[in-house]
Amino acid sequence: MKLKGFVLLIAWMTLSGVTYGQVITGTISGTIKDSSGAVLPGASVQVQNMDTGQGRTVTTDARGYYTAPNIRPGNYEVSASVAGFQTEVRQGLMVNVGQASVIDFTLQVGAVTERVEVTAEAPLVETTNAVVSGLVTERQVEDLPLNSRSLIELAPLQAGIVMAPTGESSASKGMGAKFVVSGTRYNTNLFQVDGADINDLGGAAGSASQNLMGAETIKEFNIVINAYSAEYGKHSGGVFNAVTKSGTNTLHGSAFEFLRNDNLDAARWEDNWGFDPSLSKSPKQEFKRNQFGGSFGGPIIKDRTFFFGSYEGLRERLGQLRTDTVPTAELRRGDILDVNGNFVRHRDVVPQVQPFLDFYPLPSPNGIRRVGGTQQRYVAINLPTSEDYYAFRTDHKVSDKDSLFGRYTYSNAFKAASNDLAAESFNRSRNQSASIGYTRIMSATVINQFLLSWARNNLTDADAVVHEGLQLPAGYQFTSFPGTIGAFSVQGLTLSGFGNEGARNYMNMTYQVKDDLFYTAGNHTWKFGFNMQRNFLYTLRHFQGQGNYAFQNGGTACGTGTCQGVDNFLRGMARNFTALTRESQDVSYIRNLLTGLYIQDDWRVSPKLTVNLGLRYEFITVPSVQDGRVSTLRDFTKPGQSVDDLVLGNPTFLNPSLKNFAPRIGIAWDPFGNGRTSIRAGTGIFHDQINAGAYAFSFLSSPPYYNVGNITGTVPNVVGQNPVNNPVFPIAYYTQQDLLGGSPNLEGFQYIPEQPTIYKWSFEIQHEFPGNLGVTAGYAASRGVHLFRVVTSMNARFHEIRDGRIFIPTLVGGVANPLISPRLGRIRPRFSDVTSDYHALLLTVKKRLSRGLQFQTSYTLSKTVDDSSNWTGSSDWDNGSAGSRFFSLKDRSLAAFDVRQALVTNGTYQLPGNNLEGVAGRVLGGWQLSSVLSLRGGNPFNPAPGANNPGNFTNMTNYPDRVGPIKYDTRNSDQYFDPSAFAYPLGYAAGEAAALGGVYVGNTGRHVLIGPGQATLDVVLQKGLRVTERVNLNFRTEFFNFLNRVNFGEPDTAIFTSNAIQPNGSRGEVNPDAGRITSTRGNPRQLQFGLRVEF
Repeated sequence: MKLKGFVLLIAWMTLSGVTYGQVITGTISGTIKDSSGAVLPGASVQVQNMDTGQGRTVTTDARGYYTAPNIRPGNYEVSASVAGFQTEVRQGLMVNVGQASVIDFTLQVGAVTERVEVTAEAPLVETTNAVVSGLVTERQVEDLPLNSRSLIELAPLQAGIVMAPTGESSASKGMGAKFVVSGTRYNTNLFQVDGADINDLGGAAGSASQNLMGAETIKEFNIVINAYSAEYGKHSGGVFNAVTKSGTNTLHGSAFEFLRNDNLDAARWEDNWGFDPSLSKSPKQEFKRNQFGGSFGGPIIKDRTFFFGSYEGLRERLGQLRTDTVPTAELRRGDILDVNGNFVRHRDVVPQVQPFLDFYPLPSPNGIRRVGGTQQRYVAINLPTSEDYYAFRTDHKVSDKDSLFGRYTYSNAFKAASNDLAAESFNRSRNQSASIGYTRIMSATVINQFLLSWARNNLTDADAVVHEGLQLPAGYQFTSFPGTIGAFSVQGLTLSGFGNEGARNYMNMTYQVKDDLFYTAGNHTWKFGFNMQRNFLYTLRHFQGQGNYAFQNGGTACGTGTCQGVDNFLRGMARNFTALTRESQDVSYIRNLLTGLYIQDDWRVSPKLTVNLGLRYEFITVPSVQDGRVSTLRDFTKPGQSVDDLVLGNPTFLNPSLKNFAPRIGIAWDPFGNGRTSIRAGTGIFHDQINAGAYAFSFLSSPPYYNVGNITGTVPNVVGQNPVNNPVFPIAYYTQQDLLGGSPNLEGFQYIPEQPTIYKWSFEIQHEFPGNLGVTAGYAASRGVHLFRVVTSMNARFHEIRDGRIFIPTLVGGVANPLISPRLGRIRPRFSDVTSDYHALLLTVKKRLSRGLQFQTSYTLSKTVDDSSNWTGSSDWDNGSAGSRFFSLKDRSLAAFDVRQALVTNGTYQLPGNNLEGVAGRVLGGWQLSSVLSLRGGNPFNPAPGANNPGNFTNMTNYPDRVGPIKYDTRNSDQYFDPSAFAYPLGYAAGEAAALGGVYVGNTGRHVLIGPGQATLDVVLQKGLRVTERVNLNFRTEFFNFLNRVNFGEPDTAIFTSNAIQPNGSRGEVNPDAGRITSTRGNPRQLQFGLRVEF
C-alpha cells in the first residue's frame, strides 16, 4: 500500500509539471561587458533559429550573465543589446545536442540601432559542465563512409567507446550492432530519439539487419560517456541521444541511391583455398546491396508549422559457400562404402527412416568421401537482407511561448541468418516509436518541457521457412507446437533443422511520460525531473519445442566393432529424443513500472568555476507475470532439491531498487578565464535497473509450466535387440509421452538480488590551440558491483579440494558421485554477485574546419576485468563461455569485451579548386576526400581442452591446465598461438580417472588468450555539382577496407581431439588445427557508388 500511494503521488506530480531530463537540446550562455570590462546587467539577448524564424529573449542578471537553456539544435543568430551601446550580432552559431555554447559579448558605446555582425563558432572547450560526451554532427553523418549507413558505426569516433563484434545479435539480446562505453556491458546503454526511450529487450537498438537506420532522418547525435548530471537514469552505460530533422521555412529534400556489386570487390581471404577439391580457389561469393531513399520537408505555415518526412530502404543479397556431409546414392540403398568408394557392408534401411534418408540431397560428384558411406556436398547459398525505414515529424509554434512536436518512426526488416538442408532461419524485426512533445516558456527564467512516448520492438529469430519447392518427408513435424521444424542429428552427417531452438519472439512495449523544468535563479540553473515508464513484454520461445532426435556412435550390434551414427540411423536407433512436453506453455506476459526523479543544480560559483550537483532517485516495481505463471527456488545452493521445492507464482523476486539514491557531482574550471582551457572532473553513482532481458527466459521456462522432456535410449550390443524404451523415430512425441519426462531444467533468477550499481569517476584537461585545434586528455574509471551473471553449472557433482585444486571424485560414500540435486536437470540461475573494474586513458585531438580540413582522432588505452561477462546465457558473447569452471565459482579475468587499445581517426579534406569559376570550376571544384581509420586490439578468449570433464554435468566450462608461457605468431593463420602451453588436467586422459578416483578441474585462467586485432581504412571520394541555385548533385565513390587488409577471426581453441594415450606416452592427441584461423572479420575491399540529390 505504501508503494502504491507513492506511485499515485508521483503521478500527481507529473500532471503538476515536475520534470525529467531529456538532454536533446543545447544551451547558450555568456557574459556581457562594455569595452572597459564592466558587466552590463539588464542587457537583452535574443536567440533566433535562422531556419524556422523561432526565437527567445533573455536578460542578463546583476553580474551581466545570461543563460538560454533548452535550445533545439540548429543554426542560430544571437544578438545582445542595451541602451547606449551598439547591438552586437553573432551569426552562424551551430547549437548541438547536449552542448553548452559560451558566447560572450563586449559592447561598444553607440546607438542601439547600430549593428556589429560577427561570425560565431561553438567553443572547442567545455567550461560549464563535467559531463563527458562526444558529438556526431549532421555533416559527419553525410560525409564519412558508412558501411551500411548505420548510425552505430559512428559511435567509436569518440574515445572510450569500442564496438563489440562478439556480442550476440538475437531476439533476446537485441539485433543491432553492439558497442561498449567506458567498460560497461552492451546491455547497459540507453538509446533515445527526441528524448524518447527506444531500447529493445536486450538493452540495445537496431533492426534485424543489424543496423540502426536514420542517416537521412537524424540531424545529429551525441553519446554521453560519463554522465555526471542527475538527469540521466535507467542505465549505467552510455547514453545515445539523437535528434531528428525538422522542416524549415523553405522546402528542402533529398534523394539518394548507393549500390554495391561483388564484381567490383576483392575476394575474401577464405576464398584463397579451394571450396572443393577440383578448384584451386573458391568462386567469389555473390554480393549485391542497394540502399536508397530520400527526405522532404518544409513549411505548412511559415514561421509556425513545419513538416519533415524520410524513407530509407535496404536490399541485400549475400552469397555464402557451404559444405554439407550427406549420404551417397549407395547409402540410400543401405550399402556402406569406405573413403575410397569400396563396398564395406550392407545395412537394411527401416521403412520409417527411408524418407528422411532420401530427403538429403546428393553429394557433389567430386566431394570428399567420409567414413560411414557419406560424402561432401558443395553448394552456394544466398542470405537476403531487407529493411524499410520511415519517419515523419511535425513542429508547430502555438504562440511565442508554446510549441509542439510529434514524431513517428517505423522499421520493418528481415535477415536470413542461416540456411540448412530443410529451411532458412530468419531474423525479423518490426520496430515502431512515437512521441509528442510540448514546450512552454513560462518566463524568461522558467521553461517546461513535457513528453509522451510509445515504443514497440517486435523481434523474432530462428523463424524457419522451408525452402521453396522442397517437399519435406511425412512426419517431419516432430511435435505439435506450431510453426516449428524438427531437427535430427546423425553423427557423421550434417544436421537437418536448427538444433535446440525453435522460433523465438520477444515483443516489448514501453509507455513513457517525461517532463523537464528549467529554472534560472541568479548563478544557479536548476533542473527538476520525472520519468515514468510502463513496460510490457510478450515472450514466445520454443526451446526444444520442435523436437530433436540424436543418432550417435555407440553399441556393438553392427558386427564391425562400435556402430557408427549412420548405422544406427539406418536402423532407426535414436540415442535420445528431446522436446517440450505437450502440456508446456510456451508464452508468458510480463509487466512492470519504472519511476525516476531527479534534481540538478549547475552552480556558477564564479566566471571561472561551475559546480554540477545532482541527486537522482529511481526504482522499479517487481515484474509481474500474468496469471502467476512463474516459479523459483529460494535457495539454489541447497542440495537434494526437486520440483516440490519450487515456489509458484508472483512475486518473482524481492525489490532491491527502493533505496536507489544516486548522488553525482562534477566541476568545470576555466583556470585562465579565457575559455581556451578547462579542467573537468566528476564522480557519481549509477544504478542499472533490472530489466526484462535479464529474466525473460527464466520466467518463461519455469517448471511446471514449461518442461523440456528427454527420452534416453540404449544402443543395443546384440544383433536384433530392440530396447522397448528407446525413442521411436519419428513419432516418439505422439506415442511415448509417458517416457518424455526426465528431470526438469531450471533457468532460475535470484530471489533476493542486490542492486546492480556502477561507480564512475573521471578527470580531464581540455585546451584549444591556435588553428582551431582542440586537445582533450583524461582518465576515466568505474567500479561495478552486484552485476548479474548466469551460472550454467549449478547442478554439478559433489567435489573436494585436493592439492589446492578442485577435484571431482568418482565415488562419494562408496557410490557413484551424484548430482547435487539428482531429481533436477540443468540449473542455470542468474545471480547479482559480479564485480568489475575499468581504467582508461583517453585522448582526443579535434580540428575544426579551416582551410578545407577538419579531423578528429580518438585514442583509448584501457583495461576491463570482471568475474563474468554473461548475464543471461551462454551466448551473450561469441568469444567466451558463460559458465564458471565449477558450481558457482567466480573467475576474475579480462572481460569478454576488453580491448586494450583503440584508435579511430576521421577527417574530411576539401580538395583545391573550390574557388575556380567557369568550366574549370565545374570540373575541378567541389571535390572532397573523407576517411575513417580504425585500429583496435583483439578480444580475449578461452582455450578448450577438446573433451568434456569426465566428472562434468551439463554446461560447465572446461579449461585445460596451463603448463607453459603463451606464445603468439599473430600473422600466422596456421598457428596463431602455440598449444604446447596447455595440457589435459589430471583425470582427463584415458584411464586416469579410474586410477585417481576422479578428475581435477583445469587451472587455466579465464580469457588468457587474446585474439587478433583489427585495422581498417574506409575512404570516400566525392564530387559536388551545383545544378541550379537550389539543386545540388553529389557523386560518391566509397572504398571500405581500402587497403584490403585481412582481419583474422578467432582461431580454433580446441587443444586436443582425443584423450587417448599416444604411442610416445603423451596424454591425449593434440589437435592439428589448434590455433588455426579459417575465417575473417569484416569484409575485404568493397566499392560502393552513390548518387545524392539535394534541394
